[in-house]
Order: sequence, then structure tokens, then C-alpha cells
Amino acid sequence: MSKSIGNFKEKQSKFLKSVTARLTVAQVVDNVRSNGSLTFDFVCYIVFASWIAAMGLLDNSVISLVASMLVSPMMGPVMCFTFGTIIKDFSLIKTGLKNILVCFAVTISFGKQLG
Repeated sequence: MSKSIGNFKEKQSKFLKSVTARLTVAQVVDNVRSNGSLTFDFVCYIVFASWIAAMGLLDNSVISLVASMLVSPMMGPVMCFTFGTIIKDFSLIKTGLKNILVCFAVTISFGKQLG
């Protein structure tokens, strides 16, 4: 009888560990989705990073170009697209790709305005 109780406790422990891991994955997906979403702050950071990059190109300054990469929030949509591809979540892939294209459009249109 004690052998079956010990076996049950072991199976219960494994089950609880698997549930905890699934909750952690769900939290990671939510975090990646929120970092890859398009918000007002996100667009402001993209515009500001584009402005810094444009000024760096006009001034021929590598430091300004690196600074624009540090300000840019493009890592969020890239992570959203990549993580969605890895876990085969098509809504994450779609969100990430859409926001990457929006970032490129904002950056290119901002560059054309200055050029």
C-alpha cells in the first residue's frame, strides 16, 4: 500500500511541475506579445530612433547610428515573429511581421522627409 502511495506522490509531483512549466510558457508568450504590440510609445520610439539615425547619416557619425539602434524598439516585433515561428503560433507571427513592416514604413517615410 505504501508503495502505491509513493508512486502516486511521484506522479503528482511530475504533473504539478508540468503545469507550472505550462504557466511559465504562457507568461512568456504574453510578455513577447506585449513587447511586440504596436503602441503610441512604440511609434514615438521608432520616430525618435529614425531621427537619430538620419542625423547620424547626415553627420557621418557612427556613434549616432549605434545610439539609434539602442533607442529603437524593433527587437520586440522581431522577437514576436521569431518566437511565434518557433512555437508555431500564427497570431504571434502575424503580429510580429505586421509591426516589423510598420517600423520599416515609418523609418523609410521619415528618412524621405529629411532627404
